[in-house]
Amino acid sequence: MSVIFMHERVTKLVVWMPFDDRDEFKRDVEVQEVPYFHEVATRMPHLKDLDLSMNIPARLITEPLTSLLSSLPALETVTLPRYYITTLILTTLSCLPHLGTIESVYLPKNVGSTDDIQSVSPTLHSGAFPSLFHLSLVTTPTDLQRFLEMTFAPLNLTNLYVECGKIIRGTKEIRAFFACVSEMCQLLRLLHFDLLWMEEPGVCPMREAEDRITFETLEPLLRCRKLV
Repeated sequence: MSVIFMHERVTKLVVWMPFDDRDEFKRDVEVQEVPYFHEVATRMPHLKDLDLSMNIPARLITEPLTSLLSSLPALETVTLPRYYITTLILTTLSCLPHLGTIESVYLPKNVGSTDDIQSVSPTLHSGAFPSLFHLSLVTTPTDLQRFLEMTFAPLNLTNLYVECGKIIRGTKEIRAFFACVSEMCQLLRLLHFDLLWMEEPGVCPMREAEDRITFETLEPLLRCRKLV
């Protein structure tokens, strides 16, 4: 129905795409084409703000989603469900020249799968993320540290929102991440670090009683002079 409102002067699109009844998703089969995405790209080529919500794992729709994103070079803001900021999605977004905001949001329904963000390691090239200042995603401190230390990583971030659901080395991993942030993100003004530290088999190893976040863990952040 929303297709009838699409035209070249549209610069913002907010849409919810339910896929519950599609046989492909019941069989966990990757989708090669989503006609709606083609309509968005061809009818609204000047989109600046895309807020896209779906209720299937990102891995099943990666190819058409990356194709859509790469077809919209004017994008300045991209909002996706929390488990959609994957390796391939980040790699695609890194090539958008005007993209300033990557937003990962929690949806009320059970959307996506943590399997898709177990390892986030995009491929970056010269000129990657030239305009990015706001990054929000779900990943591990180690993966995000590796990302920030990459050649061509976005170093002009002012806002960083991180949801971490898996800690491998306890507070040592957290401190190492904060040290990386203090070194690589000198312009950072806002850091939101959401630590989901659960002592459950397969989610996070049991912590030692003395392994707690202390001032020493947070100390590297004092070197972020613009952080407020």
